[in-house]
Amino acid sequence: MREEIGFAGQKPPAAPSRRDTNFQDAECRLRKDKPLEPRLKAELWVKAHIRKCAAWNVPVMVARRGDATAGSVLIKINRLGSGCMVLSPATNFEDGARMWLKGTGPDWVEEESADAYITRQINNDPDLWVLEIEDREGRAFLDEKIE
Repeated sequence: MREEIGFAGQKPPAAPSRRDTNFQDAECRLRKDKPLEPRLKAELWVKAHIRKCAAWNVPVMVARRGDATAGSVLIKINRLGSGCMVLSPATNFEDGARMWLKGTGPDWVEEESADAYITRQINNDPDLWVLEIEDREGRAFLDEKIE
């Protein structure tokens, strides 16, 4: 077998391995040591959250149905007369974990303000789901951090 020789009698450099390239499948560039976490389809997550609320005997309803696979979910918590809050999903860039942000601000707002926020978000993302939880204690029943 003949060996290929490049300029000045040198062997050509070895092809870079897949690990040396910038194309790292299933790895986040921000977290090179950890693989991406798989995400549930939106419809499955919504159904599971409805069951979780039902286990606590808390009324919850789908106020708006979004895309079954790729839609994002807003959660409107209604304390039935003493204010509302809308939670929006986000990703923590330090560790890649899912978290929730208070979209309507740190304080409870009137229902009209919460609905206006949701309408603005729907105008930006037509695939959006909206879950409304009616709980006088203002619980969201989420496992992730809320900021």
